[in-house]
Amino acid sequence: MPKLGFLIVCEKAILEEGTRTPTLVALFTGLRLTVPSLPPGNAAIPKDWAVICGWDSTNDETGRQYVQHTEVLWPDGTQFVRGEMQLMFEPGKRHYSVVRFLPFPVGQAGKCEIRVWLEFEGSPVTDKSSTHVTVEHEIKAMS
Repeated sequence: MPKLGFLIVCEKAILEEGTRTPTLVALFTGLRLTVPSLPPGNAAIPKDWAVICGWDSTNDETGRQYVQHTEVLWPDGTQFVRGEMQLMFEPGKRHYSVVRFLPFPVGQAGKCEIRVWLEFEGSPVTDKSSTHVTVEHEIKAMS
């Protein structure tokens, strides 16, 4: 089965067309929001960001179509968004996937968890792997 080599959150991820070589722009590990009062718990801001995964394959994956699930959770554990994409692997190579998002959830301070996993024919074939982006609220009176 494929194995997750890395999971990274960044502001922008580019896969070169010919070589599929990834370029990551500005790792995204946290966000400090300066506001006059606490935002609503479901607030989101217009921010481009991306999740990039490097999946290592063996020769066993040839011709199989997998579905990568990507889920973003609020700090309280409820789901903000979930998406999926189809993946085909080349034998013995690392496959890169990029999932782009807009907006970013900022209504709750704490760790927004980002989870990824693969399924084959509707059943999970990898564990859920995760990372997070920390959201901080700084309350500051606007003058």
